[in-house]
Amino acid sequence: MKNAFYVLCLLLVLRVTALAAPDSDFSGTWVDQSPMESKMFVTQTESALLVKYSRTPVQKEYIIDGIERKMSADVGGGIFYTAKWDGPALVIDESASIKTPFGTASNRISRQVWSLSGDGKILTISTTSQDSKGETEIAVMQVYDKADNDSHGAGHPGW
Repeated sequence: MKNAFYVLCLLLVLRVTALAAPDSDFSGTWVDQSPMESKMFVTQTESALLVKYSRTPVQKEYIIDGIERKMSADVGGGIFYTAKWDGPALVIDESASIKTPFGTASNRISRQVWSLSGDGKILTISTTSQDSKGETEIAVMQVYDKADNDSHGAGHPGW
């Protein structure tokens, strides 16, 4: 009985370790396959993902632990997210809340699923968005190629 307990504990530790250490590394410079060819710069650590864009000053940081966090705040509410691993894919759920005289309403809910091709050279971000009532749903797929001269975000100004 005692040995069975130790084996169960060992299996649990191995499972938690496997969940915490995915094979996917999204770090690098990514070029959008759309005609605009905008760039996205990603730095990934063991517990976070930092995303910067070439055509906008927007910068996002996601802590990858499955806990809901407030990303940004403005006068009327904020953006909340949860980032977690689903096997080799990174799943990011976001919701925006707005404070009105009638209460707080969540007006946008989205889910991003980040995945890499087998060779790690193509990043696909599948996003589904819907309003808080679930009446309108939009699906968008963004596909990025890894820049040839940049395997881990090196060379991006300010990194």
